[in-house]
Amino acid sequence: MFSLIILLGLSITIFSQEQIGSFVNTLKTSSYNIKIKNVFSIVDEKTEKIAFFFTDAKNVYAYKLNSDFTVEEKLSFVDKRRKYKTLIGHSISENGDYTIVLANNKKNKFLSVHFSFKNKTTSSEETVFVQGEKFIQAASKKNKFYLITTRRNFDNITIYSNQEDGKLKKDKLDLKHLSFISKQGEGMYIGDILTGGLYSTKDPINKIDENIPNSIEITAELKKMYEKDNALIFTLDDNKKFTQTLTINLNDYSTSRKVFKKGMFDALRTNSFINGNNIFIASTNKSKFVLKVFNYTTQELIKEYTINKEEPITFKNTPIIQEGGAYGGVRKLEKAKKFLRKINTGKFGLSVRKTNKNNYHITIGAYVVKRQSGMMMGGFGAMSIGSVGNVSMFFNPTQFAFNSMSNTRSTRIECLFDENLNHVEGKIEDTVFDKMKNNKAVSSKEGEVIFKYKDYFIRSEYIDYSKMCVLKKFTN
Repeated sequence: MFSLIILLGLSITIFSQEQIGSFVNTLKTSSYNIKIKNVFSIVDEKTEKIAFFFTDAKNVYAYKLNSDFTVEEKLSFVDKRRKYKTLIGHSISENGDYTIVLANNKKNKFLSVHFSFKNKTTSSEETVFVQGEKFIQAASKKNKFYLITTRRNFDNITIYSNQEDGKLKKDKLDLKHLSFISKQGEGMYIGDILTGGLYSTKDPINKIDENIPNSIEITAELKKMYEKDNALIFTLDDNKKFTQTLTINLNDYSTSRKVFKKGMFDALRTNSFINGNNIFIASTNKSKFVLKVFNYTTQELIKEYTINKEEPITFKNTPIIQEGGAYGGVRKLEKAKKFLRKINTGKFGLSVRKTNKNNYHITIGAYVVKRQSGMMMGGFGAMSIGSVGNVSMFFNPTQFAFNSMSNTRSTRIECLFDENLNHVEGKIEDTVFDKMKNNKAVSSKEGEVIFKYKDYFIRSEYIDYSKMCVLKKFTN
């Protein structure tokens, strides 16, 4: 019986994760006292090969892996300059050269580091913003890098993109033909909307990958950026009556705006989430909640669900879950009025993902941030990108999503809907992130990288004392 239990435990572990490769960072020959500060991975969208980059205070060590997850080529870049700590993106040229883009803490200076594995050479180039230019986000699509900026009191956006030689080309997009409105319903410059206004100290806009489990801690932000096909879509939810979206076509830099009417005229909290060709828009106050689902292309209303405080919630697949808080643990609530009260006193949001059974798994809720002492922060503390692990998470939304659920108290419900957005009964299955959390990493947060590869996820762990990078595969 004891042997059977052990075998059963091993089979569960192997099912959810397995080691698929490892290699040693042999390029790093400096003292062990100079630790690796960051590890990040890049997947070539055309060849599906993986490259790993390790940075310490002064150097970058690059490894290109083949399909068997063994080292194919390696190259180091010396003296990257200490101020450049945060990876914000990458590009891969037609001849297989890699360029990574690093930023300083203020994100107004950037270092493009070009790796030619074929020629065994490296080079770098700095880019400095003009005064008043504000970093919004960055993206890497089809092996090309894009850096998006704007300026307050301006109706334009600037896009920097990597060329074949690794240098950044600058293009300015005029958005005067699009009319954006503020949360008060007045006309407003797109530069002011995206930056948060004159006195804003907010982090750049969160980057969302709709194909991974996203926590409320990420999706509760009122501005989000999605990478869709070969376009970038910004959703803007400052206004409680309308969700506005800005789409930038990366093929020709054309731009467009859409407006979706929200469900309540007296909402206290609103937010939205895009999945596939649907946009899910939620509105709530302490008496009522409304979820509307629109076809994003046609803007046609597809489905609508409501919660009233004195009635049971008919479309949830879990109890009302309250997690975290001063005493930790999980509490389960049943009354709709308690749910409505709690989601209206924190950062409110929703997330949507497709399951393996092609259902929609929707999470609806809110969170507040805990102080270090365990007490809760009043108001609406934001989940900072820089507060939940290594700085490469800025570039990697999968890593950010995995690490975003700590240090908060959340209240939420989980729901299942079929392809036609009808509610279906069923158990909410553990996500791949749940399995990862049950499999403790050996490395520190700085040495851990999580990314999606083909139809599964890889977690790499870097062990400082042995300079070993271990790759583990996790499946849903």
